[in-house]
Amino acid sequence: MKEILMNLDLPDIYEHGLFVYTPTLDGIPDYIDLIPKGYTFEKCKKLFKLVSIESMKFHLNEAIKENAISDSEIQEAHKLIEEAINEYNGM
Repeated sequence: MKEILMNLDLPDIYEHGLFVYTPTLDGIPDYIDLIPKGYTFEKCKKLFKLVSIESMKFHLNEAIKENAISDSEIQEAHKLIEEAINEYNGM
């Protein structure tokens, strides 16, 4: 996932499915990894926000599959995801 993220062209507006999120300990590049790719600090923050959105969506779907989340928690999670997408779009 790290290589995919390092070569990803970030859209101005959030697009679903730009990459497949996989839980990992070292699959997200650090800022120091992204500097040679021409990333500014702001662009790096936008990438991290995108990863955060995809992580939230992944974990929500996992919780739904395992029946480990209530309807009200699902609604709250959708609200938080929507807020994160709006924040991404405003970056």
